[in-house]
Amino acid sequence: MNLKVHYDPECDAIGLHYNQPSGATYELEKVGMVMIDLPDESSYEAIALEVIGISAWLPLGKRAYCRETDTLTFGDGVKTATVVAENSDLVAYWGPDEYDPDDLTPIAVDLRNASKHLAPVMAAMSQTLGVSAN
Repeated sequence: MNLKVHYDPECDAIGLHYNQPSGATYELEKVGMVMIDLPDESSYEAIALEVIGISAWLPLGKRAYCRETDTLTFGDGVKTATVVAENSDLVAYWGPDEYDPDDLTPIAVDLRNASKHLAPVMAAMSQTLGVSAN
């Protein structure tokens, strides 16, 4: 499956998605303006990732990026997750909801092969915002 990438410089936002219809959207706990889409409310697999304020995460290495695995992580709940759902290059981490411990909420998401997926975004940012693509 290929992730399609869209960058909106006016909103400083990206959207990465597989060509699947979305049935539910969740904002990551304690991350702010990072959302994942799921095929339906009973699923844990992310089919899309949306980030508003992407310049806070780029260039790669600025925040939560592992060069060895080429993975950018949004959120800090990876170690405490009770459910991990992999969908190719998107990995969603779920943990108990602080308001309803019987429910799960997304606490982190990994973007694998981040340099490949975000290369066009970083190139566009370097042109429109004067940010280095390195």
